Formats: sequence, C-alpha cells, structure tokens
Amino acid sequence: MKKKPTKQEMYRLTDEQEAWVKRRSRKRKGGKFPPDELRANIKNGRCKWSNIPLLFDKESCSPKKDPPRTSHPLSASVDHLSPNTTDYGCAIVCHFLNDIKGQMPYYLFEALRKTKAWNAAMNRMQKQYKKTPHKEELIVASFANEQIPPPKGKR
Repeated sequence: MKKKPTKQEMYRLTDEQEAWVKRRSRKRKGGKFPPDELRANIKNGRCKWSNIPLLFDKESCSPKKDPPRTSHPLSASVDHLSPNTTDYGCAIVCHFLNDIKGQMPYYLFEALRKTKAWNAAMNRMQKQYKKTPHKEELIVASFANEQIPPPKGKR
C-alpha cells in the first residue's frame, strides 16, 4: 500500500521561491542553511508566525535606497531559531516580525508568542491581509492597532 504524501511533500515551490532559496542558502551572518532545510521550512509560502503569504521575489526581499527602507515587511526572511548559529534550525517568517524578534532576548520573544495579545495581533494582521493584500503599511499597522480601553474609573 502506497503511503499518502504529507502536505509538505505535496507542496511544490514556485520558481520565485526556488530562486529565493538559492539566494538565501549563501553564506550569511549566523551561518548558512542548506537549501533543503530552507525548502522544508517554507511551509506553503506562509509566515510561520502570522500565516500570511510571504513575498519571495528579489525586489521585495532587497533593501531600497530611494526612498531608504529595509526589505518589504512581508518579504520572506530566515529566522535563526537560536541567534547567530545554525545549530537549532530555522523558520521562514516575514521580515517585519523577524525584525521585532531581533529587538529582544529570545526567551522574551518566545514568552510573548504564547500570549493572548500576540494571538490577537496575528489575527488582526491576517484579517487586514484578507481585506487589503497589497497595502503592506495597513497590514503592519494592524499589528499594533488595538483599541486599548481606558483604565477603570477614568473616562
């Protein structure tokens, strides 16, 4: 009896994704990941943390000089699960969220990801993406755009 293929085995990378793997498997700060590990972590082309479809084209994944900006916030980015080493593997995530992770200690980021606030932010990003998939500024803004109620007794 033939074994049923897994979702990952059924998913074929696009030419754009394959080109991204080739660019990202070169030597980088923190070490080089083998192309097969990058391919295995692409997960249907979506961010591991937000589940939003990622951009893999060279233009979106490259910093801009005029006007100055980093890569597109929804471009694919390799996250080293343990900073500056390849020993613990990688995840493919959006550039915006990888930048956030890079601004805090790993243990703090992992604790944040387990909170209701993180889940709410990911849900807001997903909903905004469904409404306006080509307006990255709105998707990124939705991450922090939660109405915070005033403290009790102060209205």
